Formats: sequence, C-alpha cells, structure tokens
Amino acid sequence: MRRMIGGLAGLAAIGLAVSMPAMANMPAGTIPAFNQAVQSGDGDAIVAAAKQFGAAAIAHPEDPQAAVAAFEAANQLCLRGACAEALPMADFAATRAAALPVTPEQAEILQAYARWSSGRKNGDDDAAFEDVLRRDVADPPSLLSAAAYEAFYLDVSHSTDWGTVLSRASLAAEHLRPARDALAARWATAELLSATADYNYRESIGALEKIGDLELWLYDKQTGDETNRIDRLYYETWAWRAALAAAFRSFDHMNLMRARKVELHVEEAKRMNRKMFWREGPRREPLCSGRIVERPDVDYPTWAAKRGYVGAVLVAFDFAEGKPGNFRVVGSVPGNDFDREALESMQSVRWEFDAKQANPSCSRSSDTPSLYAITFIMR
Repeated sequence: MRRMIGGLAGLAAIGLAVSMPAMANMPAGTIPAFNQAVQSGDGDAIVAAAKQFGAAAIAHPEDPQAAVAAFEAANQLCLRGACAEALPMADFAATRAAALPVTPEQAEILQAYARWSSGRKNGDDDAAFEDVLRRDVADPPSLLSAAAYEAFYLDVSHSTDWGTVLSRASLAAEHLRPARDALAARWATAELLSATADYNYRESIGALEKIGDLELWLYDKQTGDETNRIDRLYYETWAWRAALAAAFRSFDHMNLMRARKVELHVEEAKRMNRKMFWREGPRREPLCSGRIVERPDVDYPTWAAKRGYVGAVLVAFDFAEGKPGNFRVVGSVPGNDFDREALESMQSVRWEFDAKQANPSCSRSSDTPSLYAITFIMR
C-alpha cells in the first residue's frame, strides 16, 4: 500500500555458552577449542569451531556424546547466521533425538531451520518450515526457536506482499510473547511489523489498536536513552500510531471515533504513569512545567498530496536557558519522507513556562528529551 511503509530494526544473534564433558572418541583438542570459542563471544571463531565440532561428531557416531555435540554445533551455527551449514549436524542429531538434553520440538525446529536455510526458500521450502513453526508455536521460546521464527519473517520483511508479512510476523510475535519481558526488543519488533503489515494489508482499525497497546507496553520499558533499542522502538511505535491515526482521519471517517479513542487512551495512560529519567551524575531538578503557545507551521509537501501520502514525524528536543532547541527526528513514518518539513516547522515553535510552578526550584534547562509528534494529514 502506498500510504505507509514499514521499518524494521535489525536483530543481533545471541550465543549460548556450552560446557561439554570430555569425549574419549573425539579428536584431542576439539572440545576445548569449541568451548573456548563460545566463551570468547567472537562470532567468526564460534562459527569455525562449530563446524569442526559438528564434523567431528558426525565422524565419530560411536561416541556416546556425539548427538549432543552435533546439536550444540548446529545450534551455534544457526544462532550466528550460518544455519545453512548446520544441516548435516542437525540431521545427525535428529536421528539420535532421544540422546539430546532438549525437547523433541527443539530438535525439530533446529532441523527444519537448517533445511530451510540451506534450501532455495521457495514455496515448498517455506511451506515445510512454516508447518513446523506453526506446530511448535505454543512451546516455550528459546534462543534457538527465537532465531528460527525471526529468520522466517525477516526473510520477507521488505516485501510488499503484506499478507505474507502479516502471517509470518504474527507467528513470531505469538511464539515470543511468553518471553517478551526477557526478549523485549525482539518481541516488540515482531509485534510492530505484524501490526503495520495488518494495516497495509487491509487497513484494519485493529492494527491501530494493537500499535496503541504496544506503545504503552514499550513506554513502561523505556530506559531514557535515545540510543537504546527499546527507546527507538518506542519512538517508532509512537510515530506509527500518529501516522495511522492521521490516515484514518484522512481516508476512513467510519472508524474515526475508534481511532480517536485509541489516541485518547494512550495519551491518558501515559499521563497517569508519567516517567522521569535521570541521567548519570548529580541529580538535577525536573524541567519546569509549560506548554507550546505557538505550534509548528507545517507545510504539506505538494509531492505528498499528489501521491496520497500521510505520515507522522516524532521530534525530540531539549531546553537550554528556557528555549527549546536541538531538534532531531527520533521516529518517522513513512520512512524519512517528511523529516525535512517537520524539522523546519519546529523552528517556529514558541514555548511558554507556567507562571506558577508546583516545584519552585525546577529547571528551565534539560537534556532529557521532550517529544512532539507532527502529523501530515490530507483534508
């Protein structure tokens, strides 16, 4: 759909440290080399050691720990983006599933993930992998299963086949939900893509409601650091909520009241649970209360009107000696199409502090960001 395009944050691989007992039938030095590589955290070293470890396990099937070694080697390869090379080890481990210290479902996911990664990822490959993922979606998440579900939806994350994107991202979000407090950014990334794909696929008001719920969940997870991944996802979700609300105001008046209800609910919930962040160093007084008395003078670009674009830009700013400044974009939908107009419009903002302050010792300077959402609406 041309009104909105989705963004997706990258997902970092996370390794599992493994401690294996001595294996008499393995070549000398294979096990220590693998453990040392895993403990080092060096991705290239882990991949190289895992290949050797897995090959040694397959070459010595008589070793009572060969199945475990093959599984751990394949596991590390898949966690490090080299799952296509894990197929021989995953197949070997699957034939000895009873000897593995993991559930049958984990062994099944590893084998399916490796087969899909090593294949052409065509219709048959996708269908076979999706069948396993759907069968095991309710099982407790692990780092391996998280990587598998993520890889499946990331493979289509830049596609405009919104139905497929919606299906895969929703599947990943469902699987990760039970562990979302531990894997907050990874779950939120899948949930946001699921919601935005839902809107692009069928312009569903339910997509806006899901985004509103996600925004409130991320609000409670904020760290107060603009560079933190959770904070960036929070800003992106806020921008999406503002952009979708603008789209409903512009194109879908039948759902206008429901869209407005979402906006009011989110803003009221955040107001009732206002967060205050203190940066490292001496505690400083909070920013004095005030308000914008002259709003941004926003120019709606001609090119956007011709293409039927709506969107939103979330701008952060600081206060220095009572004046707002250091304007920067922290969230933008669609893409960065409206960033220049948004930043230019913020130059016309006038701020006024309240004459009476609840805290007389408050400060008129702050480098803790204040946020303002600018929407671009077709009328």
